[in-house]
Amino acid sequence: MTPFVEFVLFLITIVGIIVISRVLFNFWNCYSVWREDQIDQMPLAPHHPEDEFYESPPPYSEHEES
Repeated sequence: MTPFVEFVLFLITIVGIIVISRVLFNFWNCYSVWREDQIDQMPLAPHHPEDEFYESPPPYSEHEES
């Protein structure tokens, strides 16, 4: 093969890699947007306001045993 043909094949290869990577990135981007839409449509768990101010129980002491 002549150097010109090798150069053209090299350019075609580079362009092919770029096109394939952009197509895969586009599919991944569409999948991510679709997944976010699915998550947004999921029902939320019931929210209990007292959970925000939950206090841990007092430490265990041996004097409380009867």
